[in-house]
Amino acid sequence: MARNGSGTYSNPYPNFISGTVISSSEVDANNSDIATALTQSIAVDGQSVVTGDIPLATHKFTAMKVGTAATDSLSLGQAQAEAFVWCGTAGGSADAITLSPSPAITAYAAGQRFVWMASGSTNTGATTVAISGLSTIALQDNGAALTAGQHAAGKMFMGILNTTSTVQIMQVQVSGTDPLIVSSLTVTGDATIGDDLLLDSDSAVISLGDNQDVKITHVHDSGLTFKNTSTADDTPFVLLLQTGETDIALNDALGKIQFQAPDEAAGTDAILVAAEIAAVSEGDFSSSNNATKLSFKTAASEAAAEKMTLSSAGNLVVSGDVQTNDDLILNSDSAIAYFGADQDVLLTHVADTGLTMSVTGNNVAQFTVSQDKDDASTGPVLNLDRYSASPADSDGGGIIQFRMENDNDQLFTAAQIYSVATDVTDGTEDGKLIINTMKAGTSTAALTISELGTMTTGGNIVIPDDGYIGSATTPTGSINIRSDGNVGIGASASDTIGLYVYNNTTGDKVGQFSQNHASNNTNALQVSQAGTGAGLYSQVELGTNAAVYGFHNSSSSVGIGTRGYSVSGYGVYGQTGAAAYAGVIGYSQNASQYAILGYNNTYGVYATTVACAGAMSKGSGTFLIPHPLKSEIEGEPWSLAHSFIEGPQCDLIYRGRVNLVNGRATVSMDTKYGMTAGTFAWLTKDVQTFTSNETGWDAVRSSFSGDTLTIECQNADSTDTISWMVVAERNDPNIKESPITDDDGNLIIERPSEPAPPAPED
Repeated sequence: MARNGSGTYSNPYPNFISGTVISSSEVDANNSDIATALTQSIAVDGQSVVTGDIPLATHKFTAMKVGTAATDSLSLGQAQAEAFVWCGTAGGSADAITLSPSPAITAYAAGQRFVWMASGSTNTGATTVAISGLSTIALQDNGAALTAGQHAAGKMFMGILNTTSTVQIMQVQVSGTDPLIVSSLTVTGDATIGDDLLLDSDSAVISLGDNQDVKITHVHDSGLTFKNTSTADDTPFVLLLQTGETDIALNDALGKIQFQAPDEAAGTDAILVAAEIAAVSEGDFSSSNNATKLSFKTAASEAAAEKMTLSSAGNLVVSGDVQTNDDLILNSDSAIAYFGADQDVLLTHVADTGLTMSVTGNNVAQFTVSQDKDDASTGPVLNLDRYSASPADSDGGGIIQFRMENDNDQLFTAAQIYSVATDVTDGTEDGKLIINTMKAGTSTAALTISELGTMTTGGNIVIPDDGYIGSATTPTGSINIRSDGNVGIGASASDTIGLYVYNNTTGDKVGQFSQNHASNNTNALQVSQAGTGAGLYSQVELGTNAAVYGFHNSSSSVGIGTRGYSVSGYGVYGQTGAAAYAGVIGYSQNASQYAILGYNNTYGVYATTVACAGAMSKGSGTFLIPHPLKSEIEGEPWSLAHSFIEGPQCDLIYRGRVNLVNGRATVSMDTKYGMTAGTFAWLTKDVQTFTSNETGWDAVRSSFSGDTLTIECQNADSTDTISWMVVAERNDPNIKESPITDDDGNLIIERPSEPAPPAPED
């Protein structure tokens, strides 16, 4: 078994026992094993050849002979002397040298290093070397072929093979004023250079630090790049300008960066320092003070002089104008912009609110917007813009407030002007203007101007006695308000009735009625006629105005704007000669009141055409048309009535027929009904489809997307005729804004009862 894997030897058989018979086979086996172990051992006379690695652990070879061949071992003394690196004086010629290291090398390998002395001849250009008789390879300096004089006679050089075909060299012997030419140099201690340091490369790099984390790189024809190569967070390159002064006083400079053109041919001012950035102390430095400002100097026709400073408190002082091509940010919730030589005008930021302009001292506060234009275009514009991600009706706009102090030194808003959006729909935007005044400590709407120009006051409109509305220079063309309360339209001051209207062309009085007291329940205007004519007849020949307009402005009681009562004729009769206008218009601002109320045994309101812009509610309903067939049979007029279809949803119904082509058909609702593309999708929601095969027995199904109905047949070759119906709920803004639906356009099924309408008066 010889030795085990750990080097331990043991006889295959145990020790023999005295007095026993010894087996010859066991003795022979032990002897054979011993012979095998000795054969596997190293003979001291060198007969044996080692067949595996020999671990020495903590031991060493001693008394070793110096190696003379490439395959010999190396002694420590030989390594210290590096005799195998020294090649002596180079042979060959000035531009084709030869080197003979001992022992000789048998092949070139990257990383091999050699030291030699140049012969008595200096190279004249590109130079080659042959080492130990091997092939010729190029000598280079920093990757470039040698130029004349770089392999100087009598100088010592070191070369390192960076490839198997090139050797990078550097001069390692310096004498007199000869420069040290190094392609790669590592210095473990301090390096002192008595004169210039030339980095003769357009991309030379100076690396600093144990891990060479800071680099200064030459940029050809440009300058230097300073870089911290660390990739860790917050590791910038830091350039510190540090003074050696130990006692810093006021206005001492800690460091400067200056800019100068000293070679400028013009001389004089041109060669002075043109600009400077300096750190200057703001006082004596101490253990608790290092207040310093940055001083920025520029030159015009002078040595650079201070034009701007940034103080230790962060204050920026500029001697000239400040211009910016982009934003100017005052990044403080209480930032102040000062104006004037004595800083008497202040513009202060109020966090999350706006700006406050104030004037100090006893000066007059004035804000003026002026414009210099020679044409008739619009003058200065003051915009109060409000932006919103979700604009909605009733959004408030800009506000102008008038504030002053009360007798308790508190500010109060005496008045304000502001706007409110009444419709934010694109293309139909509406808005109103409101003026509020303070009354008994409460801000109240004093005047409202609607989108139509209607003015509503919170109190009275006061016109001076004998004042006018209209033409003040021509009283008879105006509304005249007498000091006794009488009102005249185109009237003279002699009339004494409550209201009087004159035709100023003929001088005739054309209308009058007596003023009613607020506590009376009589009609504001009542016209009676005992004959067969109209009690009140008004006619409009042109325009869109109403012949008779009645308005009741009570939101808390039942009233009637216009009431017509007739025993045998028409209560209210409206007629229009143009198809685009209505004979009778009813409008109610109160959902619980009635715009038009009619009483009759047959028809409360009768019209050949009725247009309802909003919601129409009814107890029941039918369409009623003449019945020609039954009238002919009975010999007297008959009518045909059908009841309206009712339902708990605001549904729309579309229907039709279509012929299948290859078992399929599509129908666009917008196209079929001549609607603008997108109308159906804008108008509807919750679409349902129904189909029926009219001409065959093949099953069909339908689907809907956008505005298009798709019908598919089980038979892919079918050409059957299919009846279809599409039912959808309305989803347009009109239905959502209707008083009979909720905000989603769903019909309010159950609601409080409306008040009973008043009975007609005799």
